[in-house]
Order: sequence, then structure tokens, then C-alpha cells
Amino acid sequence: MTRTYRFSSDPADIDVHEVVSWLSEEAYWARGRTEETHRAAMAGSRNYGAYDIESGDQGGYARALFTEDAHGLYQRFGFEPLVDAGSWMLRWGPGFGPRPPR
Repeated sequence: MTRTYRFSSDPADIDVHEVVSWLSEEAYWARGRTEETHRAAMAGSRNYGAYDIESGDQGGYARALFTEDAHGLYQRFGFEPLVDAGSWMLRWGPGFGPRPPR
């Protein structure tokens, strides 16, 4: 059976409790973090969700970090500014598709 998903950046669509559960219990890199820590990270990011069209269940979550003043710090960890993207930065790695022009 093929599933169809819709993507949303509407904060009202995010099932915060479910996302906090996924991250604090299942993601090796975030396991054990408090709900307060996750909520603070979500509040400082642009959040995206993927939702099953038929059931409405949230099946995925991602967040993008926006920074006005920490570019030097993030560049030390492999992030690069995007062309004509204001204050957004991006970090490339295997599996992310072709790198956009600089």
C-alpha cells in the first residue's frame, strides 16, 4: 500500500507531545533530553511535519535553525551560508542530493 503524505510548516499541526517522545526516547542523539529542552529548541526553530493524508497521523518531523549572529560558530561545524538566503545556513552531507550553486 502506498501512503501519501502532506508537509506543513504550520506550528498548530505539530503534535508536540509526540515529537518530544520521539526525540527524547528514540533518537540516539537526543535521548534523555527534557521536554523543556525540546520545547525550547522547537520554539527557536522553523518546524516542519509530515502527515499521512488518510489518517492525519504525524509521521515525520524536522526543524530548521535560523540565526542572525552565530554564522562563525556554525561554519566551524561544516555549515555554509546559502546564496541569497539572508541569515539561513545549510550543512551538506551524504544522502542530501546535489549541492546547490554557491
